[in-house]
Amino acid sequence: MGKSQQTLTTWQKNGMPISSDGANGTANLYDTEEIIQWMISREIERRIADHGGDMGDWFDYEKERARLTHHQANIAGLDEEVKRGRLIPADVVESAWVDFVAAFRAKVLSIPTKAAHQFITLSDLNQIQDCLKEHLFEALAELADYDPEHYGIEPVAPCGADGSAAA
Repeated sequence: MGKSQQTLTTWQKNGMPISSDGANGTANLYDTEEIIQWMISREIERRIADHGGDMGDWFDYEKERARLTHHQANIAGLDEEVKRGRLIPADVVESAWVDFVAAFRAKVLSIPTKAAHQFITLSDLNQIQDCLKEHLFEALAELADYDPEHYGIEPVAPCGADGSAAA
């Protein structure tokens, strides 16, 4: 078993089955199948003790079936919300967000290049601020110009009072 004599002695004291008790300095004999079953049972009991409850609670087929049915219903509900356009998959949102940030970053980083030639002719601080605001508002307007269909997101149909989609 690859365990020390001390470990085997401790296990024997804790109930490990012995096939033949060695006497007068001879080694004990063990049935491997019995030892494996004993170890499995001991591990199950330890886990149950660690997490509370009794073994019947852990292996209740009806409870597990009800839990599975509950999760299947949740998945079906989420799928339905996606099909109705009320829920957007995380990968689509992430892709759109990355595109938004990249477009905004590019637009903002282009401001110095676009505005530099205008600043040469301006001497008034207010005019320079107005020019910068104009370029920033242009970048923000592009960011605000969101088109869900560009990202493969179907537009949400208006719903009736009963929650059904309009025809």
